[in-house]
Amino acid sequence: MSHCRLALRWILVLLSGLTVFSAQAVYLESTIYEMPSDKSFISKRIYNDSQKQNVYSISAVKIDKPGPGGENRSAIAEGELLFTPLSFSLAPQASEFFKIFYRGPQDDKERYYRILFREMPITLFTERNQGKGGQALPVIAMDTILVVRPRKMNLAYTIDEINGTLKNTGNTFFKIIVHQGCHSTDDEATMRYVLPGETWHSRELNTKNRKFIVALQKYLPVGQGCAKLNH
Repeated sequence: MSHCRLALRWILVLLSGLTVFSAQAVYLESTIYEMPSDKSFISKRIYNDSQKQNVYSISAVKIDKPGPGGENRSAIAEGELLFTPLSFSLAPQASEFFKIFYRGPQDDKERYYRILFREMPITLFTERNQGKGGQALPVIAMDTILVVRPRKMNLAYTIDEINGTLKNTGNTFFKIIVHQGCHSTDDEATMRYVLPGETWHSRELNTKNRKFIVALQKYLPVGQGCAKLNH
């Protein structure tokens, strides 16, 4: 089975002194977790893709929105986001399911979080808990994005193929896939996430290309490009 390696960010956490870490580490199923509007929790799997038994811990921080340009981070209200288990150990090449629960407001606002995973070899974790110090503890930390869809959701957009603009006029994100012409595959296409209120400007949005919006587990053809093939 092939797994999607989390490539958004690698963080080397220095607990003391210099730290050395292995190139092999944790694998996750996706770089973006999505909680549907009608669900109060999601279940995901984490993989230990190393040759050592490791301990994993999970934490989170709230962000205003993902993407370039920096993120405004804030504390999560007590009880708004819960994890189970918070920490666990995995043998080499083993996997474990964990759950993320959303207990926040039930409104029309989409919410974004960074979920942080920390990995530490179990031998060093044990030594740290026994109070043995004076050594460097290698911790690999990786994060992904959690999107909680609005409880009251509105998927909407406008597209202007002549001027090459696509605007998300709803309150939830979607992915736009723009093929090159009418017969190319997704592997050859341009893909982009568009957040609520955002506008994407691109020449690729012209009528000569086939376009789909992907959201809510659906492919929605948009625009007039390759219209006969879309229906």
